[in-house]
Amino acid sequence: MRIGYLLVAVFFSVAVQASESDEYFPEQLTAQKLLYACASSSLTAVGRESRRYCQGFVSGVEETERLLRGELSGAPALICLPHGKNAAFYADIFIKHASRKGADLEQPAVRVVMEALEQAFRCK
Repeated sequence: MRIGYLLVAVFFSVAVQASESDEYFPEQLTAQKLLYACASSSLTAVGRESRRYCQGFVSGVEETERLLRGELSGAPALICLPHGKNAAFYADIFIKHASRKGADLEQPAVRVVMEALEQAFRCK
């Protein structure tokens, strides 16, 4: 009987973890949810993990844009990022952009991150 309870507990734990992680799939992630992650408190382990997720997400969008527009396709890049900046710097660019009045945070996070990077670092 104990094994049955253990299996139920393990199944429930896995199901809860799966449902919690569903919100982070890019096709489901809104700019609002990403902004919450980016602006999480660095005083807690969960907050620090959320901030790292945000930084990785923004960095992934930047990397994808750079590779698809410039290096792989030969098309002119839309964004020209300054050298020597880290993912936290670019996440701050997103936070400032998404926090401005009138920002449409119901849009997909990818779209709003691109808007932020294009506005801040448009190639000339």
